[in-house]
Amino acid sequence: MGGVTLAEVLTEEEVREILLRARQEMLEMGEVWEFSSWGKLHQYQLAGMGFRYHEGERFLVISLFYEDDGAAARDEYELRQRLGTYVRVNGLPATDYWQVSSSKVLCTHGGSVLTIECKLIWEFQRAQIVSELLLYRDIIFLAVGASDF
Repeated sequence: MGGVTLAEVLTEEEVREILLRARQEMLEMGEVWEFSSWGKLHQYQLAGMGFRYHEGERFLVISLFYEDDGAAARDEYELRQRLGTYVRVNGLPATDYWQVSSSKVLCTHGGSVLTIECKLIWEFQRAQIVSELLLYRDIIFLAVGASDF
């Protein structure tokens, strides 16, 4: 199994700031997106995003760290659903870019970690996927709740 190149680690405050800027930009452009079908994620403390290359295939790797021992397991289904139905800020469905391929929950004393891998579909997508998602504030799928966005 290939190792993950960690591209970015964000605190929940940094994620919240990115999401607030994205929301403001969307309002200024007159765009309204509907997220009412989303459930709520538990509050996580850190979000890590990286890239993995293994046997010719490329993966976007997203990990959330929670102080709550059981939160990662409770959020696994919700985040998988969001990543599978997400519409990127360019208006294209995320399924044009990736497909959710696996998820794993690790519980430890003092916290839990949810890691989801998405197989990248487009040939040209490489490690830059993480920087592109951050540059365009295209991480709305990490909003704790739809009402937060």
